[in-house]
Amino acid sequence: MNRHVSAETRSERRRRERSQNAEGSIRENRNTPASRREVEAAPSALSLMEWAGLGALYLALVLSPAIGGYPAGATYGADVSLSVLRLLILLSGFILLVLAPPRGATSGMGRTAELALGASAGLTALSLLIHSRFLTSDTLLFAMLPATLDWLSYFTVFAVALRYAANPHARRGMIIALAIGAGWVALTAVDSYLGTLNALAGAERDYRVAVVAWFIRLFEVTVSAPANRAQGAFFSPNFLAGFLALTLPVTVAAYVSAPSKRYAYLFGIAVGLSAAGLFVTGSRSGIVLALVGLAVAFALFLFARGFSGLPWTRIGTVIAILLVFALAFRGPIFNRVSGGAVTQEHSGEFRSWTWRGTQAMAQANPLLGTGPGTFSYVYPRYALVARTDLAHSSYLQIAAEQGFPVLLIVGLALIAAFGAAGRNLKQARDNREDSLTLLLCGVTGGILAAVVHNAFDSEWSLLGNALPFWAIAGIASGIMPSLVTDANVHTGQKQASEGGRGILTRGLVGIVLMVALSLSAVLWRGAVYREEIIAAMKTPPLPTIDTSRWPADPNLYYYARKLEDATRIEPTGKRFYQLGRLYADRDKMPEAIEAIKKSLEAEPTSLQSWRKLAEFQTQIGNIDGAMEAWRELVKRQEGPVGLYRAIPELPETHAAFAYAALASNDEKRNNNAEALKNWGKAANVIEEYSRTNETYQQVEIANAIVTGVNTAVRREELTKLYRQIIEQWSRLAPDKATELAARREETLSRLAAFGSTSAVPPLSP
Repeated sequence: MNRHVSAETRSERRRRERSQNAEGSIRENRNTPASRREVEAAPSALSLMEWAGLGALYLALVLSPAIGGYPAGATYGADVSLSVLRLLILLSGFILLVLAPPRGATSGMGRTAELALGASAGLTALSLLIHSRFLTSDTLLFAMLPATLDWLSYFTVFAVALRYAANPHARRGMIIALAIGAGWVALTAVDSYLGTLNALAGAERDYRVAVVAWFIRLFEVTVSAPANRAQGAFFSPNFLAGFLALTLPVTVAAYVSAPSKRYAYLFGIAVGLSAAGLFVTGSRSGIVLALVGLAVAFALFLFARGFSGLPWTRIGTVIAILLVFALAFRGPIFNRVSGGAVTQEHSGEFRSWTWRGTQAMAQANPLLGTGPGTFSYVYPRYALVARTDLAHSSYLQIAAEQGFPVLLIVGLALIAAFGAAGRNLKQARDNREDSLTLLLCGVTGGILAAVVHNAFDSEWSLLGNALPFWAIAGIASGIMPSLVTDANVHTGQKQASEGGRGILTRGLVGIVLMVALSLSAVLWRGAVYREEIIAAMKTPPLPTIDTSRWPADPNLYYYARKLEDATRIEPTGKRFYQLGRLYADRDKMPEAIEAIKKSLEAEPTSLQSWRKLAEFQTQIGNIDGAMEAWRELVKRQEGPVGLYRAIPELPETHAAFAYAALASNDEKRNNNAEALKNWGKAANVIEEYSRTNETYQQVEIANAIVTGVNTAVRREELTKLYRQIIEQWSRLAPDKATELAARREETLSRLAAFGSTSAVPPLSP
């Protein structure tokens, strides 16, 4: 018999496959007892209620990479989108795990993985309760509550996928939803890399011309190989690459095993777009791990089926797609590997220093961590380099936020999921189910790639990465129904009828999910209200802000100018810094200095806070205190904080003010040699900033719009300082005056051409 799964399969076989309850499920053996066939055939029927729950799941899987690519709190629009994803997943779980009839009694390693993931969600909730003093403390509750609901969502999507993966209709829907989401977000990344279609359409919105221009641009890009990286709907190219490394082996397996040309076209398009999107990210680890995942999937299938079950035509098509897009979009990865102008040469060292700080944070809070979702708020106290919002490792971040027990339990869940996938692969191989064998190999390769990638990025902090991961893990764990023998048919029927303990479990799950749905709705309403306030504040008159909402939102208090309350709710270096500036504006300098000192206790690596402390000390006439603060800033600038940055292409400029202040102080002390050295260092900082690559100029502008920084004012300040530096330096070294004048004109010209924006929010946290 020809076991090739391809579009060229004989018509007689196609008719036989379509007549089965589902393609890719276990082929019925004529010698199989009728009682076993009945148990195996039962999962094929889906009720209307189940289709409703699965519809919510499918929608969430399609939308997760499109609207879930930002961590909570990163941008305000993201909070609304994340709330929508949580509501969809929890609603799906409530329908399918509570309201729908029991389906597919889980057992073995799949059940172990489910229980472990549920336990991790439970311990995460316990960490939330302990750190919030059982919801009586507002401190950081706004961050812990969404993160706890995220972990409950991970458990829910895994449990649903585990139960419904054996059903061919439900499984096909999940795979299609993942493929559509992957293709969609990959297309947005390619579009941004080429120059968005909207931009090419121009003011006239002539999209016919834009499409032609888009393909012309595609040819130009293939020739010129620009180095800019694309991130699509994710807040970082690395996270988009991690998502595609997870889904590409799955979509490739779905394409190769597609039972008809219609599905082959659908999954083939997803494969092509995913490959293109992967290469435009320029992520070294993402690209390598995606290829490793594909190689693992291929090796597993060879091991399981040998060469007899491989549709070489489609495999050759996949290889050709990868080679074509690797060549066409070689610019980002080639530039990074070859050490081009925009290569993040210290990104590896920055991660290493971040991991050390995160490890210290976890060791200081070993049992329940600092609270789910609190990393970006607590980590700066332990940081050895500049602060970052994520740990660049899901495992270290879990240990730091939720404690080592949760990390161990999640590890158990992963081991059990791989074990269940291996069991299912063996069963599919034994039953000579090539289609399911291929799909299992693909999902296993994708999961393996994502598990490794999570060691280098905190992907489970983003719903856009985590929901697809746990859905695919659930599919891998439950894709084959457990073998039912004559000895356990009665047991399976008893489980299907559900006893008192099962009803109690469903009731408990129902209560938990109802509470979670209610809390998710509260978070959604709060995020929508915050969006409305931001929009209203851009035009006068300023709105009246309701700060009584639960959980207390520090951003609303900030907009209402109640910074003492904002700092109480979020006692971070950023909030104390804002409070210090408010006190200074009110001419309360002792309170301002005290607030800045608390800011530095919470974030000792903040060059911005050291600069502000020095400036405040200068204002009250404490020159010695100011010089001490300037020296502390320089000490950090010349240490790991300055050497290893998250984005070294965006130079910090605070050190220029410190070197200039030290140089002026050296002149007053007649230490001209040291003054000349510090004037030179100050000038170098600003000159390096003026040479910022155009791509990263735009990154700075985008960040400034989010944080409320007016980049035009910043550059005016730097221009004024640079003129002063060159003037003082020329006076001390008149023999270099001509050379310095030329440097001044070049630098000022670059600063003047530097992209700027004044369209920033009037108030922003």
